Amino acid sequence: METIEQPELNAVATTVGSRFGHVRALDGLRGLAVALVVVYHFAPDVLPAGFIGVDIFFVLSGFLITSLALGEHQTSSKVSSSRFYMRRARRLLPAAIVTVVVAIALATVIQPDSTRAANRGMGIASLLYAANWWMIDQQNSYQAAFGTESPLSHFWSLAVEEQFYVFFPLLLLGIVYIVARRSGRTEALAKWLLSLSIVGALASATLMSLMYNADADPSRVYLGTDTRVHAIFVGVAGACMWSLWSSALRERRSLFVLTIVGLVSAVFLGLVAVFSNFRAPWLYHYGFLTIAIAGLAIILAAVAESSVVTKTFEIRALCVLGLVSYSVYLWHWPVRVFVNQTNTPFDGLSLFCVRIALTAVAATLSYYVIEKPFRRAKNPRRVALFSVLGMVVALGAVWTISRPVPAPATEFSTKEAPSSEVPAQALRILWFGDSVGWVLGGGILDFPHPIGYDSPFDGAQILLWNKADYSCPLVRYPQRSFAVVKQNTGPCVEREANWPSLIAEFKPDAVAWASILFDTYDYKVDGRWVAFGTPEWVSIYNENLESSRQLVTASGAKFMLIGQSDPLADPSQKDDGQETLLPANIWRFGFVRDLQRKFAESHSSDTVFVDLQPIVCPNDSCKGVVIDPKGTRPDGVHFTKEAVLAMAPQMQSAIEKAMGR
Repeated sequence: METIEQPELNAVATTVGSRFGHVRALDGLRGLAVALVVVYHFAPDVLPAGFIGVDIFFVLSGFLITSLALGEHQTSSKVSSSRFYMRRARRLLPAAIVTVVVAIALATVIQPDSTRAANRGMGIASLLYAANWWMIDQQNSYQAAFGTESPLSHFWSLAVEEQFYVFFPLLLLGIVYIVARRSGRTEALAKWLLSLSIVGALASATLMSLMYNADADPSRVYLGTDTRVHAIFVGVAGACMWSLWSSALRERRSLFVLTIVGLVSAVFLGLVAVFSNFRAPWLYHYGFLTIAIAGLAIILAAVAESSVVTKTFEIRALCVLGLVSYSVYLWHWPVRVFVNQTNTPFDGLSLFCVRIALTAVAATLSYYVIEKPFRRAKNPRRVALFSVLGMVVALGAVWTISRPVPAPATEFSTKEAPSSEVPAQALRILWFGDSVGWVLGGGILDFPHPIGYDSPFDGAQILLWNKADYSCPLVRYPQRSFAVVKQNTGPCVEREANWPSLIAEFKPDAVAWASILFDTYDYKVDGRWVAFGTPEWVSIYNENLESSRQLVTASGAKFMLIGQSDPLADPSQKDDGQETLLPANIWRFGFVRDLQRKFAESHSSDTVFVDLQPIVCPNDSCKGVVIDPKGTRPDGVHFTKEAVLAMAPQMQSAIEKAMGR
């Protein structure tokens, strides 16, 4: 996110055939853009596509930076890359460095120790303006759904901009060299740059369209510099257009057209922010390009001094917000991550208001204590140098502060079969399943997957080898979960290759299967979708139960099905009604439990069923209950360690009863 420093705009940017100084309406547009982003992050139900505020910033950034460069060329017939980079460093680095260091320090205190390695990587990537590629490399939809959020995820947009601006001065210098050999006129520079920016915008938007896959997580195309840079190119093109044709655009007829187009564009962006969403396919098929063009239309109308558009965006509150928009953007996301229902007594509207207030305080301090003094320093070169040195120091601070701590000692490891000395009558249980199964078996939900666990059961009665994994379905067919089609591979579905050796090593009395969530979705079989709950779907699920039973019972062990309880409803799930955790879809857990129960009854000689529903939700007490971040299941699915220990005696009794003990 970019806001051109105020002194430069007040000094007047000179462009071909026109001058424009500080345009208050652009401050207002910046304010509106950051407001969209903040509301989207603080209250996503209100503006499910408020993220388009970032696109508006991209366009504004390209427009203003290019206008300054063209003005510099008009005045001196050259473009200074060193001045450009010093300006960027002075403007952006001080506040960003402070944000990163403070956010990492707070994360070290507030977040689990297991997040330190990830936060260290994110902190370093943020300081080096490579956060978007770090996030793409680390992207994990399951972790995004159930893991701890990074307080620096919003640095992806800053990374996109700065990566572009590493390249941009070189592009300008190349064009200036060509122009100098011909006419040396700024008009020629603007024409060359206009042509290249149009090509760049179309190429980037086309790449986004080609790379987008409706069945995959769109994060790669959303975060990638190559697929998002089209918005900045649109801003560059707009600055060139204004440079070349500002006089014509200010004529009465042209101004009328610009006004209409600007107002229509504003309405269009408002409708998109309210009614679209992050996964809407149209956005990735030139939709983001259309949004960028709409943003440019508003900018051109404002610069041309359209009375209606200008007055609309000159509202004082928006202009003030625009003035501190960079600081607001820097601090709003850490506030969102750290100030939540788990860490505070607030929720709903009160939480929203507290977050807004804290963001306002942090942004104001950042602007007046850090941004403004550095921007107005009398020695820009020294400030730029200190900013770069500060980044080096910050890298060391982040590396030191977020140093990973050793994992807490645990009694058992997933890597080796338990070898504790236990009475001969103790049940030996090899425990498979998903992340809920992992937690029920004494594991802690952390990322990456821990290798240690403490069995919640009495070791004299049950010896447990917890081999449960995250995102672990029974059926190998692709299925859509959390709005992403997942190709199911790995040890969960490759049971024939993994289970026999583990069974031979541990020699269990029973092999338990504790997973339901990731088998509550439609299956994709031979290119077609088999709907959940249909006879064909039931047949597929039962076939996989049968193949698993045969693997287990061939060794003489019993096959144990752990019927997980209903989750708590998550009203925030918005996946077009298909997500299992929606209140209307909780019934799917009970449906799968019934299948497991019936399967065990029909194979009673070697298969047992342990129903956790009466233990967790006696008398259907979970029905209609929504997530409580401070409850026994903070995310509605996974139990706290304390909750598992409290349930363990009842679970143990149910297991022993099922095994005839």
